[in-house]
Amino acid sequence: MPTTVTTSGGSTTVTSTGPSYSVKTVVASPSGAKVVVSSSGGATAAAASAPQLSANAAVLSAEELTYAESMVAAGQAHLFAGWPAPGEMDAEKKGLIQQLMESDSLYGGGIPQYVENARVLLAASKSGTNPLEGYSPSLADGVTLTAHTDEWAASEAAGLEAVAKCAFMLVAGGLGERLGYSGIKIALPTETSSERCYLDHYISTILACVAFSTRRMSAST
Repeated sequence: MPTTVTTSGGSTTVTSTGPSYSVKTVVASPSGAKVVVSSSGGATAAAASAPQLSANAAVLSAEELTYAESMVAAGQAHLFAGWPAPGEMDAEKKGLIQQLMESDSLYGGGIPQYVENARVLLAASKSGTNPLEGYSPSLADGVTLTAHTDEWAASEAAGLEAVAKCAFMLVAGGLGERLGYSGIKIALPTETSSERCYLDHYISTILACVAFSTRRMSAST
């Protein structure tokens, strides 16, 4: 039976017949048109391009193996390049597949469409195409808050309620050369006693906020 994953942006169908499989992703483009990305292969193709995956086939369930082979067909064989022999880190292997399947279900068209979008964007960047042609930048409306005022406290409370449902992105390009440091700036220590780096500080702060918000949400239900 074909396995179909339906997402907000479309659906991905993985069909397995014996040692063969095919992957078809149907996605709605911004204009409303349907974009179809199809690929197929089989045990021989998977073994040739991802021998570590083929060697670990018995570790995975039929669904996990079929999905992993669909990732190979999408050009993602490198995901399995470092896998050790069966019997070593098997739980981690299955965990990776489950994470990939979850990520696939959260992106319109799944990981194959994500890869295709990336290729299109990189090609446009290489050719000098401006994807924002015709758009005009504008500043978003904002609010300036003064610390420890009632408005500041109310905004902080609202933020802590919502933070568990938020995603965080840290734009951290560039090295710390101007600071006499050869690594990335967020690897610099925040202070000298513990030498805790900025990245660790950011992550710990975010996780603490999420844990606080989650506890508040659990207490209110």
